[in-house]
Amino acid sequence: IPIVDGKILEVFQVQCGFCQHLNYYSDKSTGLVCENCDRVIPIATDDDPEAKEVLEHFTRKDDDNPYDLILISPGKHTDQMITILQRMLALNRKQIKEVIENAPITLFERVPRKKADLLSRQIIEAGGEAKFEISKDA
Repeated sequence: IPIVDGKILEVFQVQCGFCQHLNYYSDKSTGLVCENCDRVIPIATDDDPEAKEVLEHFTRKDDDNPYDLILISPGKHTDQMITILQRMLALNRKQIKEVIENAPITLFERVPRKKADLLSRQIIEAGGEAKFEISKDA
């Protein structure tokens, strides 16, 4: 509860434009970061340049660069790795085995960072080695 000089300030509600989460602020607020998705929510009291600078340190930044996902090593040729790559690439077992034999190999080109990160984690959890990097032609 925000209090100034012994008086309780009115609390306002604002819905995040990105995730629709309900957030609260008062006249004492100098800025607002969504409690759910960590994005800045513009409010009438956030015009202070110092507040904007502070908010930048606590907010999520979207990365719009395209990434390439590279299978460096499949690790041990386990059924789990083959199954994961089949789901990712929509190929049959024989085609996946050819992909594995040609490692290191680029599996995806120009995908969003979130997708590249998610897919590389799946490969790593299956015992393989993968990395993603900004596409060379970005």
